[in-house]
Amino acid sequence: KLQEQASSVTVSKREEWKAKSKYKAEVGKVQRKLSRYEEIKMKGERNQVFMETYDSVIDKLNDMVFQMTQESIPPSSDRRSDPLIMCQACGHVLTVCKCNAVDL
Repeated sequence: KLQEQASSVTVSKREEWKAKSKYKAEVGKVQRKLSRYEEIKMKGERNQVFMETYDSVIDKLNDMVFQMTQESIPPSSDRRSDPLIMCQACGHVLTVCKCNAVDL
């Protein structure tokens, strides 16, 4: 009976060691993948030269779009200075003006 207990203890210990070894191998594998990913990330998408170039290109494109938009907007006139629309004496719109100071 003592031998059965000893053999069952060694089997359970061996299973624990296997599980622990397998866990350590998985953790090491994940850590290696993560470090490789971080290395690639620093060379590629987090590269300062790439980021600065991207930012400058985007800024120039935004400036071009803004300039083109501003050029496409027709100039508007100030309706308050137009004597056919606004009364120059009282400042009301001619349709509601009651001062009769308008000579058309």
